[in-house]
Amino acid sequence: MPNILTQQEAINSIRIVQSSDCPELQTLMDAADDTIKSATGHDWSADETIDPSAKMAARLLIIHLFFGSPLLDSYGMYIGQLDGKVANGEVSQDTVYGGRQYGEKHI
Repeated sequence: MPNILTQQEAINSIRIVQSSDCPELQTLMDAADDTIKSATGHDWSADETIDPSAKMAARLLIIHLFFGSPLLDSYGMYIGQLDGKVANGEVSQDTVYGGRQYGEKHI
């Protein structure tokens, strides 16, 4: 299954040398993808070309999960940009996910 970030992009985001330095790297990548899909209603990892805002949101989430640091406010900005693309029909809505129709505001 593809991810929003490549393994090398995730490695670079948390500034490790290789994936063996973080045995849970794939789990972090999957969690970021699932969280972004739940927040926006679109599976960004399935797109032929991954949206740069999805990549930035995934990077911020992986950093947050890996270091246990607060999630930066800019994460919400990127999610808002992605949600807007779904609402404007720039990308397809996949289906109802996380208890809401894609494109609806999330709390």
